[in-house]
Amino acid sequence: MHLLGFTLPGEKPPPFVVEEMLYGGEAGGGKSLLVRALAITIMTLWEGSVSAIFRRTYPELEDSHIRPILKETAGTAFSYHEGRRELRAPNGSVCLFRYADDEKDLRHYQSAEWEALFIDEATHMPGDYIEFLRARVRSTRPGWRPIILYTSNPGGPGHLYFRDQFVTAHPPGRVWRAKEADGGMIRVFHRARLADNPALGREYRRRLLGIRDESLRKALMEGDWDTFGDQFFREWNPTRHVIPPFRIPAHWRERAIGVDFGYGAPWSCHFYVRDEDLWREQRLTRWFCYREYYGTGVRDEEQARQIRLGIESDSHLGGRRARSTQPFYSLFCDPSIWNKQPNGLSVAEVYQNGLADLGVVPRQANNDRLSGWQRVRDYLALQGDGYPGLIFFNTCVQAIRTIPALPRDRRDPEDADSYAEDHAADELRYVLMGIGAPTSNLDTEPRHQAAGDYVLHSPVAGVSGDPVQDNARLALSAGSRVSVPALLKSAGQNGRFFPHPQDKSERAMWARMAAAVRAGNLSGQMLKPQLPRTPKHYTNYRLQDDDALAESTDVE
Repeated sequence: MHLLGFTLPGEKPPPFVVEEMLYGGEAGGGKSLLVRALAITIMTLWEGSVSAIFRRTYPELEDSHIRPILKETAGTAFSYHEGRRELRAPNGSVCLFRYADDEKDLRHYQSAEWEALFIDEATHMPGDYIEFLRARVRSTRPGWRPIILYTSNPGGPGHLYFRDQFVTAHPPGRVWRAKEADGGMIRVFHRARLADNPALGREYRRRLLGIRDESLRKALMEGDWDTFGDQFFREWNPTRHVIPPFRIPAHWRERAIGVDFGYGAPWSCHFYVRDEDLWREQRLTRWFCYREYYGTGVRDEEQARQIRLGIESDSHLGGRRARSTQPFYSLFCDPSIWNKQPNGLSVAEVYQNGLADLGVVPRQANNDRLSGWQRVRDYLALQGDGYPGLIFFNTCVQAIRTIPALPRDRRDPEDADSYAEDHAADELRYVLMGIGAPTSNLDTEPRHQAAGDYVLHSPVAGVSGDPVQDNARLALSAGSRVSVPALLKSAGQNGRFFPHPQDKSERAMWARMAAAVRAGNLSGQMLKPQLPRTPKHYTNYRLQDDDALAESTDVE
């Protein structure tokens, strides 16, 4: 209350009066009570004022505020109008009780005017809802100043918005003025603590300790904004999934590009590369996200140009090389870009016109959301060598910022909340559905080592570490469930590996047999010849030259 400019007689006023406050963190800190106390204070001191208390839905509003405030004002001069859902004071002040569950509800407040705004559990609303309601705080009263109070625990569609705008912007308790692009108001983040509410004792704390979901328990008990109860990708761990950039080897040719289209909403585009050495040596799939384009207000022609620059940059970093050794790209795009525009061209056609001479053609991504989210979890999980199947360079800041903060849909727990900032996650889903499921090597046991220190693990006892030899031995052993077709598929990498003619190894023998069987199954059709691939020792490619740093671009 003191930070908001309400002081006791004789108390020194604060040097800066806060206009916009987030009071959030631990459960049980008295957040809802603060909302009602501040609303009644303003009604009492500001004659004829209009303030508003918001929740996401009306049942939440009724349970959290309408019923309690009726009890708290019983026997006083305050009166409640049931039809208009407003509390009235004798001096003409009014407090409105409102909700905004969707955009249709928001349109009801297009011309509203409030002198004070209180949004309880504000992270339950998307960030654009918050900005819309904040813009309705205005007045022609002489000497008036805006007062906006948000209260919340971590989690929800607006979690990322409040974390970026308040929690990580400055330390708790420090007053600052926001940038004009963010409203230009004087702000503060005040951490809510259970210990600050004497009305709740040890029994409530014990009930919080009884929550088995660790993420939810940390969000409610510690006010942890880096993990929260409805976090969609709980597999995410920044120590495992984020590393410093390294120089991408020239022989890592298989690349993928994902695009989630947007103009008013952010356009998200990321480049991915597969670790060819790990695939050849261990039959494990690992992709690295190494380049990022992300921004709003980017036209389709400019998007195509940015993608083209990224592809050309890869060719430049690899030096002059033959066409047969150039990287090859699969471009997976938002299915909506195939819809025609008023000019007669679709965004997909614009992309194709801009990238055709590079041999890159946009492909319509599989938009199955539930299967796609499960595919993302498969890649975030640890593979046979103890590291995830998908790792991000720390230069991909928007993907690292938004993907772990994506919440669950409150109506469908198997889906992500589409009201949240899900553009990078959608684009990642498109790519992973296109490149297929990750492989899993059963011959090594998952381990975790320091992030960024990637080395091969020793195989467990009883196996050689060579999947072809191990599978052959298992296939010939009594009672084994490994079939010969599975062995052939493993040896030939499903038709992608062709041994050198002089290679006399056991693996080459099985691969040639697999190729013959595959050709027979294709009714005699010849397989597309490929250059021989000689397995190389997996090494850690560390960046030696800062100029070769994998670039990351935020499109303004």
